[in-house]
Amino acid sequence: MSQSVLNYPRFRVTVNGSVLDGVSKVSITQANAYRIAGYCFVKGFVPSDAFPASWWAATANKTILVSIELSVDGSIFFPMIIGNADSQIYDAIANTISVAGRDLAGGLIDSRIAATYRNQTASEIAGQIAAEHGLQGSITPTATIVGRIYDVDHDETSSGDFSQVTNEWDLLCRLGEAEGIIPYVFGTTLYFNPQRANPPTYPVELTRNSNGLLVAGVTGLVLERHMTYARDVIVTVKSWNSRKKTTVTSTVRTKTRDESVDKTLKPSIYLYEVPNLSQAQCLAKAQQLALDISQHERYARVTIPSLALMDPQTLIQVSGTGTDYDMTYFPLAVTYELATEFGAVTFVEAKVSSPLDIYDDNSGQALGGVQ
Repeated sequence: MSQSVLNYPRFRVTVNGSVLDGVSKVSITQANAYRIAGYCFVKGFVPSDAFPASWWAATANKTILVSIELSVDGSIFFPMIIGNADSQIYDAIANTISVAGRDLAGGLIDSRIAATYRNQTASEIAGQIAAEHGLQGSITPTATIVGRIYDVDHDETSSGDFSQVTNEWDLLCRLGEAEGIIPYVFGTTLYFNPQRANPPTYPVELTRNSNGLLVAGVTGLVLERHMTYARDVIVTVKSWNSRKKTTVTSTVRTKTRDESVDKTLKPSIYLYEVPNLSQAQCLAKAQQLALDISQHERYARVTIPSLALMDPQTLIQVSGTGTDYDMTYFPLAVTYELATEFGAVTFVEAKVSSPLDIYDDNSGQALGGVQ
């Protein structure tokens, strides 16, 4: 989806397939990093309303399917989120109702794991779960039998690491972590694919005009830095292999390239215990955790005064501050708010670490890093 040259934002809400009248405000949050999307809207009741307060209050209405579409040009609508309503608040004095819910991934969270998925790959499991929930699948094939990933007799839900997984969404997230895949639901499709090599970028540039006044395409840009994560990080992962009766341990260290960081500061130390990993998997897990922890160092919170429809993996490129905050940030969540009283606003939350290198702390071998 791309931003239109002319921005005349509109929204349309349907309930159980019928267009809803009287909606004055909608909010949609697209989430990344293993979180699910959510929505809320506010509706006022109109004369001869097809969905009056009595309809919402009826005990028979246990399943309310909501679809919200957005339009940048006022004519072409994009389906943004579909999901069941989770809660409603009726204001009897104002004669309005506020409805909130999650996307269709909510059904996966509400579904406890009943199968063992023996001898299947992560992608096969994702496809099976999608089919069981009536979802289409955009799924990258994987080759490794899930049981082999954890080396527990090809039965990932009855023992080992997956004994702690209680619902289908957590299972997909755990499988995704093991395969370097990010699962999410958009519309009626379950996506189970790796992070794109070259995702789209949304530029946030600050400049000065001839009078020295700030010029920016955003109305808000808040940049945070958490110094606890700016220093070096040491992560140790210890794993007991229940099948081989052995213990493996891996430790990795991040080293910041930021010269402003006091090198005399002691590194932040983290210890994790993850069952049934091989030595190679243990090292990969430690590397992943070290990078995840370091990426909590810097946050960007951007407010865009328009409807800026983005792909969920769109990177945020900040420039023009003249500081080390000028970096590319990885998106955590994008929220679109539209209301009849103020138009449209887009909020983006993203994170990144300062440039760093990652090393195997035992051998000193370089494992990569972040530019």
